[in-house]
Amino acid sequence: MSSTKKKKISLFQRGAAAAERYTGTSDLYMCPICGNAFNMSDLLTAKLTLEHIPPSSVGGKGIALTCETCNKTAGYTIDAAVSGRADVINFTNVIANSESSLGVKACLQIGEDSVNVQVLCEEDGTVNFLILGDSNNPCTVERTSAYMERLARDREGDGEVLHVVSRARYHGRMAQVGDLKTAFLAAFAAFGYRYALDPRLELVRSQILHPCEHIIDGWSVALNLPEDRQYMLMITESVTGVVVKLDKVGVILPWLESRSDFYGELARTYSPNERLQLNGKIVTWPTRLEMALDFYQSAYSEQKKGMDLISERK
Repeated sequence: MSSTKKKKISLFQRGAAAAERYTGTSDLYMCPICGNAFNMSDLLTAKLTLEHIPPSSVGGKGIALTCETCNKTAGYTIDAAVSGRADVINFTNVIANSESSLGVKACLQIGEDSVNVQVLCEEDGTVNFLILGDSNNPCTVERTSAYMERLARDREGDGEVLHVVSRARYHGRMAQVGDLKTAFLAAFAAFGYRYALDPRLELVRSQILHPCEHIIDGWSVALNLPEDRQYMLMITESVTGVVVKLDKVGVILPWLESRSDFYGELARTYSPNERLQLNGKIVTWPTRLEMALDFYQSAYSEQKKGMDLISERK
């Protein structure tokens, strides 16, 4: 049996044990997004799939299961946007900040032609352009190569204007919904069904299931933190919610003591770009399906720690 299959079975068994209070049996795993129940045969026939948190394209780990529909259908659109945004950020870091990279794809306009290239940045900050022969018109590649060779031979390159545009594209709203999905699933892995299936999270789940619809707003915030940790959860006190740190982006989710109109209350209480001081309990980022509220009486005992946030609600 492969290690991936073993992991899926282990996740199924863990989730099914936690879901027993809802299903009446320990043989069914519930998808945390849609709430539908699945048996072991569904896992073996790929109706239940391994969910990477965050998406695998940005380095996420498989620590939960979701159904095929939620993972592949709703997930594809928003996960692709998250991946596209990461590509754009990587491109910007390479071009603007000369950060070392394995390479990002771009469109280079030089002379009268445009060619697809891979941008490579060396450790000393030198930026190189590698023309991609398999994704360009051969005649265009020949003209561009000849043009650049002439500039180098005649030493006429000084002052030459290059236009470099990232080939990556993404939909901003879809990327934000992707962040919402990642935050929700991370919180599910940490807290379990008692959290994910709480009525306060119903609108969050609905927004993930219907990413093209405008169901809720105001979950995205910019973080001003000294920590280097990429991922983190914090149960806050001042807004009675959960802040999920995804690199420099934060997602605010309702907590079990939040009001039913959580995001409406946030909008009424705080203005866009208003600085918030949020204090709460740090929760370790889940590396497995912990589901603390489903299995443990006392789930959190970590020391309180403050967090500064500047909201950027869309």
